[in-house]
Amino acid sequence: MSPTTSDAGWQRRGSEPRSSQSEGREPLTKLPRSVPGRGGAECAFAPIKFRVPGYAVMIRARPHTDRMTPTGLPDTLHGQLYLLCTDRRRGRLDHSDPRLLGMALRAAMLTDLYLNGHVQDSQGMPRACDTTLPNDPVLKAMLDELIRGKYSSWARAISPEPDRAIRTVRYQLEADAWIIPRRTIPGFTASRISLHDDAVVESLADRVTRAVHNAVAGLPADPLPLAVGLLGILGQLPTVFSFSEASQCRDRLRDLIAATIEPILGLQEAVLWNLKRTRNEIGFVS
Repeated sequence: MSPTTSDAGWQRRGSEPRSSQSEGREPLTKLPRSVPGRGGAECAFAPIKFRVPGYAVMIRARPHTDRMTPTGLPDTLHGQLYLLCTDRRRGRLDHSDPRLLGMALRAAMLTDLYLNGHVQDSQGMPRACDTTLPNDPVLKAMLDELIRGKYSSWARAISPEPDRAIRTVRYQLEADAWIIPRRTIPGFTASRISLHDDAVVESLADRVTRAVHNAVAGLPADPLPLAVGLLGILGQLPTVFSFSEASQCRDRLRDLIAATIEPILGLQEAVLWNLKRTRNEIGFVS
């Protein structure tokens, strides 16, 4: 594993002991009184419970005039990746294939779990660790899915139901006010969105692009932005790395991905599966 992609450089974030799972925790129908990254301020949400099939109960929030606004960036890689693939001028997601975006988001969840010690590789298969639980509800749901699913490879854990992953991440970011839906017809899902803070997302995009460029040039790279960048490249998200840039340094990117961690390698394999399936479908139709 190359120095730019070594596990040793990844920073672990906070987690809660698994033993405290049933002690003193608020039910999923309530939002936490304090939100990570917001200085412990009291949260002013009026929660609405909703359910995405196969995932834990999620929370959407009604807008309040006294609602706390987010600061900084989401703590999760899947949240950051979703924000990066938002076309800020057109107010919509910018991607080549929604299936690839969904797989990239699932791979980002697994990457987060892997880097923070919640999941480990066991003979090429993702396996949950018994020590800790993640704080994020979407990551908890993914960990629970891994425990139930017993996937035979990382790619198989990344491939299922990518559309549901997109909806789940969007609902979470809406509830936390990172993205703002722009509904033209009341009661219908918004087709257009805007970001809470364009400048913060632009700064994230700059850090991600710089990390990828440094890694390609053999220079030290910030590990977490590099992980987001590699996930975006494999998911073919043009707002992360343009197709022309990716084609110009294809060989070096292939070497970087080959030296990286298992969830990102699993995404590469899942993307290849998807490409083969698409080609077979086109051949069948023709």
